[in-house]
Amino acid sequence: MTCAEGEYCDKKAEREKILETSSVIFCQRNYHEVTMDEIAATAGVAKGTLYNYFASKEELYFAIIREGLTSLADTLEQEVGEEQSVIGKVRRIVKRLLKFFYKHRYFFAILQKEEGQLKNKNQIGCEEKWCQIRHLLKNVLQQGINEGVFRQVPAAATADMIMGMVRSLVQRRIAEKVSCQEANLLLGVLFHGVLETVEDEIKLGA
Repeated sequence: MTCAEGEYCDKKAEREKILETSSVIFCQRNYHEVTMDEIAATAGVAKGTLYNYFASKEELYFAIIREGLTSLADTLEQEVGEEQSVIGKVRRIVKRLLKFFYKHRYFFAILQKEEGQLKNKNQIGCEEKWCQIRHLLKNVLQQGINEGVFRQVPAAATADMIMGMVRSLVQRRIAEKVSCQEANLLLGVLFHGVLETVEDEIKLGA
């Protein structure tokens, strides 16, 4: 490794440490209560160094969201590309979403706060990446509908319902500190429902 490569690695690691530290602070406190001085001190860097990476607190805050969503979107695209069946694609998406959000729970908490406001706050990259993730799931569902694997249901609405189920399961696991088969539970309900028999489904329809 050359000196230039080593310096790049050091800067990359330092920037990632700042993002990781900041995500914890922003998760635990309200945005307006957090200061760049606090972030610099907690991350163990000089304030000037912090501003070399991020020009403002707002830029840093939305960098956490944008880069988290970019990483998630890239991972999901890879997962879908490696799977042939639409059922397998849905399984991979759900399992990866749960794993990613639970591993990056501070990012998840920040995203929960800002999800509905990304478009209004005109944050280039954030809203687009979130839409990319939702559209990926919607397109997989639509593919399954077109192939006759899934019923004729609204793909976009179903995708939003699945995302909502994912968020609820992540919140439950974080809050209750339980370890359960969240992916299998969600996929079981999604693919098989909660009715015990066909007769129950007939009664429900009536």
